[in-house]
Amino acid sequence: GPTTEEVTLQLGWIEKEEYAFLYAGIEQGIFEEQGIDLKIQTGDGSSVAMTTVSEGRAEFGYTGGPSFFVARSEGLPLKMVAMFLQQSPSIILSWPETPVTDLKDLEGKKFILTPGDGFTALWPACAERNDVDQSKVEGQSIGTEARAQAFVAHRSDAMPWFVTTSVAELEEQAGAEFETLSAVDFDCSILQNGLFTTDELIDSDPDLVERMVAASTKSWDWTEKNPGKAAEVILERLPDYELEDVTQVVEATNELAHTEASAGKPTGWMAESDWEDSLELMEQSDQLSEPLEIGDLYTNEFIPGAGQ
Repeated sequence: GPTTEEVTLQLGWIEKEEYAFLYAGIEQGIFEEQGIDLKIQTGDGSSVAMTTVSEGRAEFGYTGGPSFFVARSEGLPLKMVAMFLQQSPSIILSWPETPVTDLKDLEGKKFILTPGDGFTALWPACAERNDVDQSKVEGQSIGTEARAQAFVAHRSDAMPWFVTTSVAELEEQAGAEFETLSAVDFDCSILQNGLFTTDELIDSDPDLVERMVAASTKSWDWTEKNPGKAAEVILERLPDYELEDVTQVVEATNELAHTEASAGKPTGWMAESDWEDSLELMEQSDQLSEPLEIGDLYTNEFIPGAGQ
């Protein structure tokens, strides 16, 4: 076949359902078609992934959210070249007897706020946007590992979670059906995970960036059409999971690909207004060390059919 070059992609975390499209793309030969022999490195947090790419220990990364803005404001020369999770996967789960149907409902309730968590950093700005009196919310400082357990044991009324992480499993443990409220519905959605690389690689090898974007977007489109098959591919890396649950999460992930502003545009294409909104939230929540320019954050120039 055609000659392929080895390319390394750094993930934000260890294997999870959200990454199904990347592994499916390898298995379907989609990356190979673009002359790419893709090696995937699992990760230990978004910030670590950004550093890995900026230091050239991987050509590309796949993650994002608040830490992307923070990294760029700290001077890491990274740019998003295709965005797959354009809607925040953040949701608020609440018990049916204390439902949180809008953010103001959190007043008078126990709400888990995990230290160092992306949502916790955004919480003050989100509360302000929704006219929530934070002094009336009983914030519980519970770590990442322990929070699901605490919530399921009903020690809290509500907790932030992700639509890309199985809720069915928690409901089974709790013997309850939880109320969910999406970040999009309380105007607190930040552009999330996408394919990024360095300004340097964009300048020195635009052909590789173009091929990588083409393969990634094609893999996403294949996964949208074949969520069950993509779920089978990632299931091989998630030994204790059930295919049905994994398929549900893959389907939920597929739903996050566009916002109102990017609807009808090619996969991966990003709307400037979404970047402006996200940047405003990051500024409001005081997370940036230096001011950012929208043009430094992303480019649509490599998106197939974007006509830019």
